[in-house]
Amino acid sequence: MDAHSASLTAMLAMAAAPALAGSVTYNFSQGGYADGATIKGYFVGEDIDGNGELVYFGEGIGEGGIAISEITDFSLSFSGNSLIDSFTFGLSAVFGLAYTLDGGPLDDNADVAVEGIGASAFELEYLAGPGPMNGVPCDGATVVCGVISQFIEGPGGFDQTFELVQVNAVPVPVALPLMMFAIGALVF
Repeated sequence: MDAHSASLTAMLAMAAAPALAGSVTYNFSQGGYADGATIKGYFVGEDIDGNGELVYFGEGIGEGGIAISEITDFSLSFSGNSLIDSFTFGLSAVFGLAYTLDGGPLDDNADVAVEGIGASAFELEYLAGPGPMNGVPCDGATVVCGVISQFIEGPGGFDQTFELVQVNAVPVPVALPLMMFAIGALVF
C-alpha cells in the first residue's frame, strides 16, 4: 500500500469512527390512554459526561445549574382520543428529559427519581416518569405513569395512564461504515 492509499484509508477510518460512537436514537412509546390512544416518539442523544444518563433541561440548564444538552433531537406524537385531540411536539417543547441508559423502560430505576419526560406547547402538557411527576416512581399498576393535560377555557381535556414509557435504542448499522472502510482499503 503506497502513501496515498494509506492516507485515504486513514481518512475513511476517521469518517467511520463517529458512526461507531456518539449519538444514539431511542424510540419510545406509552399506551393505556383512553380509547386505546398512545404516545410514540424518539429522541437522539449522547451521554457527554459519561454518567450513564441522558439529560436535557430546555435551554441546557441541568442538574446543579450546569449546562448540559445531551439531547439533540426529539419528536413526540399523541394519537388522540375522545378527551384530547392528536398532537405532535418537537424538541422546542421539551422542558425536561432524563433517561438512565439501562436499556429498560423510563422509570424502571427507583434509585433515579429524576427520570422522565416533560413537554408543553401552547395549551397542552405531557408529563411522564417520576421527575416531572413529583418524584413518585411509577409501578405500572397503582401510580400514574403519564399525564396529558389540555388547558383551555371551559372544560379542558385530561387523560392519564398507568403504563410505563417503553424505550428502545435503535440499532446502529455498524456494518455500513466498516464496509466503506474495507472497500476503500481494497480500491486503493
